[in-house]
Amino acid sequence: MDDSRDPVPSAMAARTFSTSTDITLVASNPTVKPPVPQLTDYVLPLVIRDLFDNPSNFQADSNLDILQVSKHKQGWHAGVSDKKYREIWTDTKENCDASVPSLFLVSVFHHLAADRRFNPETLQDILGRPDYWSATKSVRGSSNNTEVGCQFARWRMTSRWDNSKGPLAPFTIAFQHDPQASFTLYVVAGDPIDSCMTSIKQSMGFVEGLGPCKATITAQARTAQNPFLLLAKSMQTSFEQAKYYVDIVKDGLMGQIGKVNDYSAVRHKYTDDPKDLQRFWKDEGRKRLEVITEQLHSVSQTIDSGMANTDMSIRLTEVVKAAFEAKYTSTALHMSEGDRDVGDLIEYLSNSWHCEMNWLKTYKARKDTTMNFVFNAVTQQDSAISIDMNRKMSRDSSSMNTITILTMVFLPATFVSAVFDSGILAPEVQQDYFKSPLFWPYIATVVPFTVGVLVLWLNRKTLEKVADKISQGFTNLSTRLCKARVKRASKEKTEKHMV
Repeated sequence: MDDSRDPVPSAMAARTFSTSTDITLVASNPTVKPPVPQLTDYVLPLVIRDLFDNPSNFQADSNLDILQVSKHKQGWHAGVSDKKYREIWTDTKENCDASVPSLFLVSVFHHLAADRRFNPETLQDILGRPDYWSATKSVRGSSNNTEVGCQFARWRMTSRWDNSKGPLAPFTIAFQHDPQASFTLYVVAGDPIDSCMTSIKQSMGFVEGLGPCKATITAQARTAQNPFLLLAKSMQTSFEQAKYYVDIVKDGLMGQIGKVNDYSAVRHKYTDDPKDLQRFWKDEGRKRLEVITEQLHSVSQTIDSGMANTDMSIRLTEVVKAAFEAKYTSTALHMSEGDRDVGDLIEYLSNSWHCEMNWLKTYKARKDTTMNFVFNAVTQQDSAISIDMNRKMSRDSSSMNTITILTMVFLPATFVSAVFDSGILAPEVQQDYFKSPLFWPYIATVVPFTVGVLVLWLNRKTLEKVADKISQGFTNLSTRLCKARVKRASKEKTEKHMV
């Protein structure tokens, strides 16, 4: 190698797409089944082979967006076919300066599988399989070749079952870094509506089309020397999506808290009259709280999904951070300014993910507080209605007592009248309009009888207690008699045994 040459990174980038049912590297169905290259000394996983055997999964020729940064030219290639891709691949490798790292982003799967041999789990993620497990990291061989494969959380799905735009394929990124050859290979796959690829293009600053460049004065080229650059940029884009997700959580939660405050304000406009409160509860109070409860449940699901995605992002960042630190620890490389910038970005993202988790926990606590208030409001209103019903039942009970008293007053007299009028006590001679000799006996019988009934009713509780005591006394007496009988029988048995 000629050490006098300017350090020039080389790079290529491409994007893959995924549809709802089939995995598609580009956006149309094939007319013929694409030929499958014969991979020597390498066996693809069975799941991937099944995908390749289905002709509807791929079109006959590739249609890729490729970023190329080499010693003589830099820029984007649009609509690259398989043949053109091979030419760019060869041209970039031939113009690669081994004194500095190189970047590569491609999505021609067969060539990658045969030449670079990615982790089979990572290959399935590239083809669009949702993977909710840990990011993969491995260091191969004595040359400390590093491979990292990860899948970002789907922050575009703003609720647990957000299928309004169809299933959203996850954004997957994987790279291999060979420090001896100063070569880094990136593979990026994502949904067309995902903003990660667009953000990468914008942040890198490259324009459409190729043109000559001088790497020593090109900031993009100098920055591209770090193999972790695009991974850090992708993580930063994912974090920006997470910010939007947290804004949705915050807006949804604050909206429901505002509705709770409005409910309290309307509630205080009513008087403490139970009838007034019941009218409010019947007209709008319960409906308002039902709507708030449903919305808070939706917010709770969104927060739970966000916390799971954030925890996944924290772990992913830890893997990338460890791989970044291991690169300079194992090779004793000196960090350039661009390397420090990438390291600072990864550190910033690590801290930011932890801050986002704290915010989500705070929002969840506020959601729980609001939900408890709604629950207590419903409980208190139901209790107020129950108290009012008990009050009404108490009034009804008083009315029943009045009816009972009147019955006790008139029923004895009616009973005595019926007895006297039955003919048992009829006089021998019938006369018109005379004072019956039975009148005073009737009064003397009815008055004490009625008074006695009223006295018994007024002292019914006392009589119940007396009856309970008498019953308890009989029970105790029976128990003592049984014990005495058993004791006497035992004593007689003992005396008989002694004799």
